[in-house]
Amino acid sequence: MTVAACGGQSSLPNRAFPLHSSIASRLSESRPFTMRLTGSERWGPCPARSSSQIDLGLTCPDYAPSSALLEAAATAARPDRPPESSTSDALWAHGIADLVTFKGDVNSLRAAEEHLEAALAHEETAGLRNDLAVVLMASSHGQGNLALSFTVLDHVERASWHDSGSSVIAFNRALALQNVHLVTEAAVAWKHFIATEHDSGWRAEGTRHLDILSRNPQPETPARDGASDPQHVRENVLDSVLLRWSAAIQRHDLIAANQAATDMAAAGRGLLAGWGDSSVTHLAHMVEVPSREIAGAVALFARGAVRFRQQRYDRATRDTLEEAARRLRRLHAASLAGWDELLLAGTSYYLADYGASTASLTRIAREARLRNDVALEARSRWLSALVAARQGHTAQAADAFRAAARQFASIGERANSVGMRGQLADALYLMGQDEMALDARGEMLAVLDARMDARLRAGPLLELARQLEATGLGAAAIAVLNEAVQSAEHTGRPGDRSEALIRLASAEAGEHEMRLARVHLDSATSLLRTLDSTSSALAARLHMENQSARAALAADSPSVALPLLDAVAAYYAGQRISTGRAPVLTRRAHVRLQLGDVRGAESDLDSALATVESLTVAPNAVTNRRALTAARRDVYGERIELALMEGDSAGAYLMAQRAQGRPREVPRVVPRVVPRVVPREHLVLEYVALPRETVLWTTNASGLHTYRVAISAKRLGSLVRKAEILIRTGDESAAWDSTSRALYQLLLAPSAAELQFASGVTIVASGPLGRLPFGALRDERGRYLINRASITYRSSVGDAREGAVNSRIVSIVANPDFDRGRFPGLAPLRMANEEARVVGALYPGATIVAERDATKAAVLRLMQRATTFHFAGHAQIVEQSPGQSHLVLARGGNGPEDDVLTAHEISTLDLHRLRLVVLSSCGTLQRGLSRDDAENGLARAFLDAGAGGAISTLWTVIDDESAALTIALHRHLAAGEPAARALRSAQLELLSGAAGPALRAVRAWSAFRYEAR
Repeated sequence: MTVAACGGQSSLPNRAFPLHSSIASRLSESRPFTMRLTGSERWGPCPARSSSQIDLGLTCPDYAPSSALLEAAATAARPDRPPESSTSDALWAHGIADLVTFKGDVNSLRAAEEHLEAALAHEETAGLRNDLAVVLMASSHGQGNLALSFTVLDHVERASWHDSGSSVIAFNRALALQNVHLVTEAAVAWKHFIATEHDSGWRAEGTRHLDILSRNPQPETPARDGASDPQHVRENVLDSVLLRWSAAIQRHDLIAANQAATDMAAAGRGLLAGWGDSSVTHLAHMVEVPSREIAGAVALFARGAVRFRQQRYDRATRDTLEEAARRLRRLHAASLAGWDELLLAGTSYYLADYGASTASLTRIAREARLRNDVALEARSRWLSALVAARQGHTAQAADAFRAAARQFASIGERANSVGMRGQLADALYLMGQDEMALDARGEMLAVLDARMDARLRAGPLLELARQLEATGLGAAAIAVLNEAVQSAEHTGRPGDRSEALIRLASAEAGEHEMRLARVHLDSATSLLRTLDSTSSALAARLHMENQSARAALAADSPSVALPLLDAVAAYYAGQRISTGRAPVLTRRAHVRLQLGDVRGAESDLDSALATVESLTVAPNAVTNRRALTAARRDVYGERIELALMEGDSAGAYLMAQRAQGRPREVPRVVPRVVPRVVPREHLVLEYVALPRETVLWTTNASGLHTYRVAISAKRLGSLVRKAEILIRTGDESAAWDSTSRALYQLLLAPSAAELQFASGVTIVASGPLGRLPFGALRDERGRYLINRASITYRSSVGDAREGAVNSRIVSIVANPDFDRGRFPGLAPLRMANEEARVVGALYPGATIVAERDATKAAVLRLMQRATTFHFAGHAQIVEQSPGQSHLVLARGGNGPEDDVLTAHEISTLDLHRLRLVVLSSCGTLQRGLSRDDAENGLARAFLDAGAGGAISTLWTVIDDESAALTIALHRHLAAGEPAARALRSAQLELLSGAAGPALRAVRAWSAFRYEAR
């Protein structure tokens, strides 16, 4: 197997451009994606090839591309002649050439990916999206990376929207759907492909895939016999039979009590025989002897259980459960006491008393294991996992969830077994571990696919779609929701299909597929009419979601949208659903502005802001972090735009300060006070990218100025991403030059008059601008910003004055001897030891810890006593969860957490003695799903812990480049220069060619940045 593109008319020889055959081993063993160099629909056999690794029996598309395209690909494949055109064709050809010259290293595929992403940012075409999907599939195969597979699906779905007639895209789409376990949609896609494909080889391949799907068993229908579900039996005993026995004993009705005891014993024997589950057997033994004392304790337990299930997690619930547990323990009813204490531990969990919860759960699990009460032990593991996840112990939570899943499966609780994977995914997602969360959902769907249990698929699919939408993969979310609509037919629960249709319509509206959205909303509305007599609460909720979706569809008709949003806002207020109310109020404010109701808009935004801020400091805010972040960003954006519309630039500025998201760091200053903390000859540039424009505030000793730039956050993010791709791939062609100059004109040219006299610049930027190397932007004369001034990055304006770095106590960590088995993708660092030796010689008395001595314990000791800390080793930046970014250290201790130091751990330290951190880290940038808001979690963690400043990199740097720059940096630091100036001096040395011509490249020096607290 190979991925190939066949050549036609060209000045080059008439031959194929086969991609390196080892790509095939990273693709599916089934028919792989087919790469094409044109959009032609003509088919024919590929020319013969000599490689035995290529299946000559397969066919591939034939085409007749222009000579210019093939020659551009050939030119791009020659490193001595980079493409000279800034067109998307040249970027595309460069990406194709990266694949042609692929040498088997998975990381090298990133270059092809980035060139194709840059081409896609330049021009939206179905072919580019399809080709990018091919590259991503080659990168992801064999890694079990479901997150990347959903990114592939998103690209292929969008390509299909643009070109529904392409056979290549149709095949790729069906395969992408199958790879992410959307089996119903995949079957439909394969049938469509087979019906429309003219080539017999392709049809045969599609038929083979369809046969694989058809061999799965048919979806199960909902079980009518509750006794076949062991969980149902157990809950019936706990909630009904045991309480019936207790009530009978208390009223001296021994006949009813004996009948309840008999029912309980029968249920226990059935569970033991069918599933090996002895939990109810223990309860049955407890009630063999009538006891009014036990009955009273059971009644008390029941009252606590009712309060717990009503989500009344308060002191009264805890007191009730504690008293019940004491009585049951005294009466030697250990089994029921364990179930009571499980609810008590749950109450402690919801009250954030994690220590008490953990201690109790450990004992419950131990005692349940001794009694062979697997059901109780599984539930204690389940809650232990939730506690660990809430405290940020991801690995511990994952292990507990998986253990609980195995135990639930062993006693026949299929729903809970699958649910554990869902809970794991939810916990990972809430903590920002998007890729791990998607992998967990993939495991869950794979288990369900093996049994085709449609009853359990609809809920997980809806949660999966929610996560995909939140991470920007709207097209993939729509594919998942289409699958959820089909699965909802088999759940047997009223409202599931309506909910799936409403969610589908909302997602389609978000992607501007308005015609389909209206059709699906109409279908949902018809179904909702049947729910009124079935479940009034469910019907009310779905009706409001329907209204919200219709308001989104009526975005261009504010007079229609306003009453719909009024109803939704009133519903959320009545139900006290604060997390839903704030976004609705923000949307309603926008609609009111469209209608000219400024006062009403201000009122809505003030209410939304108060709601969001109150939730941010709530004890359970972590559970709503994603929703709160989005709501907070939106409401502040609308508030800033409203202030600007009213001409209140000072009010807009203060709102931007509050929007930074770190209230303890943001100074509550009015604009006239800001210049007092800005020294002369220094300029502060603060940016806010809004949905419709970008705002720049400049501050220097003379005052504050406001500039409004006509570029949306989305368009700006695309331009920044393109610039980053071009820099990282070393592409300094006309494409980079034009992109750099365009960004300079947008972001820096408005402040040209103030910038002219500034020797130092402080930049406050977030969102897409947070990862832009401003120093590499060029003006109309071709000068970089770094030629003009030193640059400091901050999260808020703070005190812009520079201070000298106290280098009395210097600690250096070099080349930790990490576990090669755990980090197989990290290469040895050739220059790290030499870098540490040279840097150490600049500071008398410097401490150097290297290789196997660079353990976590040693690094923590050095870090907490130093005034300057230098790390020359590997780091991994987790974009979607900055707190999980980590330094890779030498092997030490017994667990997997002992050879990494995470950003979360660093942020909890007291590092106020530390004036400067230099992270000369040659690491890997872990792929995320949405990269616009990414930040370097490690640099931020050091600042949060009290360090004065941090020098780190925006992307992976080459060992030699990193060493050359950091050695020059420390030479200037040792001479007494402040950190920002020292970094600029080092960057200018590289730019001048003093360190060698290869280091003049933009990528060699612009990756480094100085961020101050």
